[in-house]
Amino acid sequence: MRDFRDRIFFATFSDGATQTANKYGFSLEINDLCISSNLDPENREETIKRIEDEIAEAGVNGRKLFMHGPFTELTPDAMDPRAIELMMDRYMESIEICEHFGVKDMVVHSGFIPLMYHRDWHVPRSIEFWQRISDRLPDGFTLYVENVFDEDPYIMRDVIKGTDRKNIKCCLDVGHANAIKSKYDVYEWIDVLKDVLGHFHLHTNDGTADQHGGLDSDEMDMKGILLHALEHCADDVTFTVESRESEPSAIFLENFFNTIPHTDMIK
Repeated sequence: MRDFRDRIFFATFSDGATQTANKYGFSLEINDLCISSNLDPENREETIKRIEDEIAEAGVNGRKLFMHGPFTELTPDAMDPRAIELMMDRYMESIEICEHFGVKDMVVHSGFIPLMYHRDWHVPRSIEFWQRISDRLPDGFTLYVENVFDEDPYIMRDVIKGTDRKNIKCCLDVGHANAIKSKYDVYEWIDVLKDVLGHFHLHTNDGTADQHGGLDSDEMDMKGILLHALEHCADDVTFTVESRESEPSAIFLENFFNTIPHTDMIK
């Protein structure tokens, strides 16, 4: 099993993320493509330069990186065929940027919008879309579909299992799962999704909103969540910290490394 530290990434939107990654030896999940317009021709050069600077500041050149793909107005179950083509175009533009930096892993949102698209519509349409984009991914490239407004883990499970492609996996955002007021707790989300999970987003909230709090917050049992993930998921599963402040979460992880016996991290 790879060292657990090598499986930790910090989202670049987090305050001080590049400096924190450099100081504590973590890598990055790059957020510059989240806003689709950053991919437009007139913005592309500036976007690439900003990513180059982040990689240099974090001291992670040559290391594994994650990219977060665009999510603004993008949903795989859109009724308008042009909206689906826009989504495909934006993802392929993002993958071009990934290839420029040697990035092989990109997180994308599930696009499920409750009260707008029923799950019986969302699941088959999503399967169709992810299969289609799966066929266009470069060799060795993986997409991780992240829960946002998904009401329960079974929606995600049905989509990923239905897609049935090795290059399409699940990203479980534990903060979103907690904030959505799901009847399932985070541990149950992990249990349901463990066979399709490849990546986690880690942040906390008090259950009322998507607050992106630090891992050190007592609003959620992050130590217990991490231990549950390490015990039940594949031993190469990865984790991105998405707290608004980066260093307190890095200190939490340092304490976690130091207090948990190595044998507890191995099945």
